[in-house]
Amino acid sequence: MYIVIYAQFTECNTGADPCSLQPRTILVQFINALLVATTIQAQDFPDVEGDYINGRKTLPLVFPRGSRTLMALILPSWSAALGHFWDLGPGISLILNILSIFLAVRYLVLRTKSSDKTSYIIYNVRMSA
Repeated sequence: MYIVIYAQFTECNTGADPCSLQPRTILVQFINALLVATTIQAQDFPDVEGDYINGRKTLPLVFPRGSRTLMALILPSWSAALGHFWDLGPGISLILNILSIFLAVRYLVLRTKSSDKTSYIIYNVRMSA
């Protein structure tokens, strides 16, 4: 659903027919959808108790260790890939990579609800950079 809305936004802002978008624009929409999925996973960590009570099957509930390892791998990968994709330059890329590694370590080592809430805030600051 989100990617459809994003495609419509692209159409409105560029005047392009969504069926004839350039390959790079389609790739950007795909990357955006994956980033949203990563954000949803990051958001799931602080609310494991609520998800359990409500019977949800989130990655942190179904794969507690694996989901944290996945986050630790995804975050630096996203920073490296997006820094290259958007040609951010070495300075900005280095800052984003350091922040991502810091966050990756937090997700692996700090596993309390309070720590997960703080990690999610840092995650959102990193995403808005």
